Amino acid sequence: MKRSKKLVLFIVTLVMFVFSIGIVQIEAARRLPDLIVRDIRLQNDCKIEVYLKNIGNVGVPDAAYNLPNAVGVQMYVDGKPWGGLILSGFDPTGKLKTPGGIAKYIWFPNAPNLNLTPGMHSVKVVVDSNKFLTEQNENNNTLTKRLQCGAAGTPMPGPVIRYDIHSVSFFPNSPAALNFNEKVKVKFSYNAPENVFIWARPMTNGNPTPNYAASGSPQYKAGINKPGAGDFTISKGDVTVDAVRFQVRKTQNSPVLFEKTVPVKFTFPKAELTIRYDIHSISFAPNSPAALNFNEKVNVKFRYNAPQDVHIWARPMTNGNPTPNYAASGSPQYTTGINKPGAGDFTISKGAVTVDAVRFQVRKTPNSPVLFEKTVPVKFTFPKLMIATPQLNPGTVQFIAKMPQRVFVDFKDAYLAYKMSTKSIQVIAELNVLTYGDDWDKAQVKPFLFHIKQKNWQGFYWQVNSSKKEVSRITGGTFGQMSGNHQKLNIKVDVSGDFFYLRFSEAYLVYVPSSKSLQVVTLNSVLTYTPGWKNCNASNVIFHLQQDFWQGFYWEINALTKKADRINGGNKCTGGGSKTPLKATVRVVN
Repeated sequence: MKRSKKLVLFIVTLVMFVFSIGIVQIEAARRLPDLIVRDIRLQNDCKIEVYLKNIGNVGVPDAAYNLPNAVGVQMYVDGKPWGGLILSGFDPTGKLKTPGGIAKYIWFPNAPNLNLTPGMHSVKVVVDSNKFLTEQNENNNTLTKRLQCGAAGTPMPGPVIRYDIHSVSFFPNSPAALNFNEKVKVKFSYNAPENVFIWARPMTNGNPTPNYAASGSPQYKAGINKPGAGDFTISKGDVTVDAVRFQVRKTQNSPVLFEKTVPVKFTFPKAELTIRYDIHSISFAPNSPAALNFNEKVNVKFRYNAPQDVHIWARPMTNGNPTPNYAASGSPQYTTGINKPGAGDFTISKGAVTVDAVRFQVRKTPNSPVLFEKTVPVKFTFPKLMIATPQLNPGTVQFIAKMPQRVFVDFKDAYLAYKMSTKSIQVIAELNVLTYGDDWDKAQVKPFLFHIKQKNWQGFYWQVNSSKKEVSRITGGTFGQMSGNHQKLNIKVDVSGDFFYLRFSEAYLVYVPSSKSLQVVTLNSVLTYTPGWKNCNASNVIFHLQQDFWQGFYWEINALTKKADRINGGNKCTGGGSKTPLKATVRVVN
């Protein structure tokens, strides 16, 4: 009897011990932060207030505040993206690092375009939109509210039109060299609340270029995104046009209503060129690699340079010899010139074979010696193989490309251009403008000392010394004044006339496909955010990115091949157009 009582006591003690271990493990597993969107409110001026709360039992870690693992906060209004930022911008004082902490943020207070317009709107906020933070509950990160801006029934006002010049293009493209009296044609789009005159004038070192001639201005009608045009040239004197200044006035002699300067490089006069034979800018349709049926043509396009009239042939090659059973187009007589277009085609009529190269030969006549030769590697397989689709048995796994969490585009050439006289900024990467600086604050402290700050930066700004050619990060200071703590940044500074250029050795774009949001970053500082970009996912691995003011082109990022291209003339989200590879490299985080 005593033995059975001892056995019962032992079993009860063992059960209670195991149960207590389970409770400890469960409690340990629950020690996590948990972010929720506590509330969304509207101020009297229709600015949006967002409140976040940490309802977890531990604070949000420091690593979740800053890139590359920063928690993102994304807003949508009536289903459309309405800006986003990382946690260090939303909660700069770290209130969410404490359990139960509440952080409030007025949504981009210096961006009037992100205020609500009069009327009823559906506003949704998602915290940890990129799912970087491990939380107690991963399903409570979203809040949607309907908010009324203005009194119910208030009619929607027309848009507030602000003067602007954008979508500027030149023909020929900059840089270029031209002969005296050869015109540079200018096209642009403008916004104006009233009828105006707009002049585009060539500038050199901050002053009108000597001996210039330029078109006058018609009276442009009030409106948004309306087209304009002009031209200019130089009649004499060796000179370089380093900028084009646009001025908007109500009449010819009235005060300037708006001014914008665009950096360019047009050299007058054009130096005499020695033309050397060359074949370049080669493209194939279909693109290589490809498989084709017999007698299905490969179309070839190219550009050529030639100092005299010539014939040019493009011929398929296999293992260093002409491909057996090929047929190809003849050659017209191409006239002398630089960067002139040419075309041809070829096919294979029989015999399984792979075309591994296309050889271009330039001759004066069909039987004269070869003046120039170039071979381009390709892969065109004849005939196209017919692949039977297998019947899938239960349990067969099909490969479907998974959408990555983030895609990084590492730029080889990225810089910030600053015009000192007008305090204008452009951020440029891969020869494309990413922002015209509307989201930047600028101040000149001394003739050689400038302060610049992306409007979402909190607690710091950059100081540029154009004399010493140095860039410093300033903390604890007052923007526009000599104060604060200095940290020198690894940024090369070039100064040319009225411009200085900040050359970034490490700059990248990070794209989050799930939210279609992006940031351009250098040295842990964001240069531009999603607002102003129109992005779409053409597939799980192909993403199309386009700034609002880009005309006729966009960027295509392929996460599978890890390539980035500029697409000209295509349709964003559906494809098409011609590809020009970017120098940038692509990284993927799955």
